[in-house]
Amino acid sequence: MERWPGRVQRKEQVMNRRSVLGSEASHGTLLPITRDLSRRLATLSFVTSCLVVFIHSVLTSSPDSWLGCFEHEIKRYADVAVPVFFFLSGFFLAGHFGESGWWGREVEKRVRTLLVPYVVWSLIGAVLAWGLDPLLWKLSGNGGTWTWPTLGDWLNLLGVNVWACRTPLVGVLWYVRSLFVLVVLSPLWAWAFYPRRHWGWGVLILSLAVAGWWLVHPWSHVDDWRSLWSWTCPPRGLLYMALGAGVRCWNWDLGKIPRWAGCLALVLCVVIAHVKPLVAGYDAIAFILRIAMHFCGILTGVALVGRLPLPKGLAATSFAIYLVHPFVVEHLHMWLTWRWPHAFIPVALAGIGAGIVVYHGIRWLSPRAACILFGGRG
Repeated sequence: MERWPGRVQRKEQVMNRRSVLGSEASHGTLLPITRDLSRRLATLSFVTSCLVVFIHSVLTSSPDSWLGCFEHEIKRYADVAVPVFFFLSGFFLAGHFGESGWWGREVEKRVRTLLVPYVVWSLIGAVLAWGLDPLLWKLSGNGGTWTWPTLGDWLNLLGVNVWACRTPLVGVLWYVRSLFVLVVLSPLWAWAFYPRRHWGWGVLILSLAVAGWWLVHPWSHVDDWRSLWSWTCPPRGLLYMALGAGVRCWNWDLGKIPRWAGCLALVLCVVIAHVKPLVAGYDAIAFILRIAMHFCGILTGVALVGRLPLPKGLAATSFAIYLVHPFVVEHLHMWLTWRWPHAFIPVALAGIGAGIVVYHGIRWLSPRAACILFGGRG
């Protein structure tokens, strides 16, 4: 007769539960995305798009003023925006790892949702940069001239000039291109996360991504080949995309992350953001702190930012804001920077508003055109 029957019963329940979880892991069963979690991630995506706009808005106020200090703080924390995008992309992509023929379908889908908008918006950027901008400069009396674009210009348009490669002509499109490349190459790293039993391999992939980022980052603006790697198949993108895939495949329920965890991550994010400039001379420490800040930013976004109330119709505009804002921000700064010293926030808000208006306007006029321009979103 057992001395502690209650304890034995509880132990059996725990063992049975582990057996069930092990069976699910062997079959690769993934937790479904609930409607509430889907709404929260859509809200997070919208807020992240807005942060990207603030990243590209030029600081104009003096850092000694209260307004300039506030603007610099926005820039400081906006650094987590792109890692959040990659994390969410990996999280959603991993939901298809167990499906038969998933890679072919996902690549075909990304051609429509990423590659087509990438080419279309690059051409729009070319029309503005090679046609409209010289005309505006000439009309303003600054002596703009027009010349035929060279082969190098066309290669730079899509960011495929390996002899002088940085980013595409429309700079923000580097993320769209990188995401497409990482999806195409996803079978090379997806095996480490699906099914969920490959914890060690998953950690290895994340470690290799960190190592690759460390090798690329110091020379990303000097060496053209490293720049091509950094802006086309970025290790930092692989790191956060693989992290999102791992979270999904390991069945970590994002919807159950408590608010106190998000608050703690937010505090850590603030502390790291202010400590990082103090160790700028120590590359390894600053690099580790930046990754830690991104991790805290992702946790804060999922646990806190995603819970913010978002008016209906705004969540679908995230990608449109990302695509439209550089045209608005760049041209507004061209005309306002020398006339108004406090244009940072108004210009950023104009970029966000333009994305929302353009998306809903085109969708109302021609849903088919909206599908082509914005990848069928919304």
